[in-house]
Amino acid sequence: MIYQDNKVLDTLKLNVVPHVTKRNVSSKIRISSNIISNGTFDYFSHPVFTFNNPVKSINIDSIIFKQDSVRIIPQFKFQDSSYRSLELTNDLKEEKSYMLFFPVKSFNDIFNNDHDTLRLKFKTKKKDDYGSLILKVKLPQEDHQYIIQLLDEKEKIVKQEIINNSQKIQFINMKPGKYFVKTIDDENKDGKWNSGNYLKKKQPEKVFIVKGEIVTRANWDVEVEVNIE
Repeated sequence: MIYQDNKVLDTLKLNVVPHVTKRNVSSKIRISSNIISNGTFDYFSHPVFTFNNPVKSINIDSIIFKQDSVRIIPQFKFQDSSYRSLELTNDLKEEKSYMLFFPVKSFNDIFNNDHDTLRLKFKTKKKDDYGSLILKVKLPQEDHQYIIQLLDEKEKIVKQEIINNSQKIQFINMKPGKYFVKTIDDENKDGKWNSGNYLKKKQPEKVFIVKGEIVTRANWDVEVEVNIE
């Protein structure tokens, strides 16, 4: 409906039409995931499946999920309101082999599209394959909010904590590798970095990169002092 001054002027009806190719065939549902088939997966994480279109329905009975040779009833929940990100919420176990099989018509999107069959196999590692990291953080001022971020070598945020006082922060289940610490002076306490406002003469929130890399190893506990200046 089209309104003006709370009065209905006209109505407009929209018909959603499935996207079609040049051969007049509806597009297929495309599914991607955070699983590398025949690879390893963190036992403390959950597989997530992303769809190119919003999902309308799921045929749970058609989906095969196995731990070793034992079949398990899969449990799912959507991570977003657009129904395009689907999480498998079953808890995984250490050192197990898993298989997920999605036959055709396991999922139906809002355009009634089909998808190809999808089979994924992966294994989980054991707890001893991971390490732990303790950061002894010393803040320049207490009762002031800071964001503590742990970055990998590609500068991707791996872990994050928000603190208001000097304290120890423990990160468990750390993959062996090299990491760096980044801190943000969260002045407005909104839990993210703000770039400031030129017109209001507001400076960007201060960012501090702790010098030196942190190396974590499997089955090792590493403790590092972080002094924020």
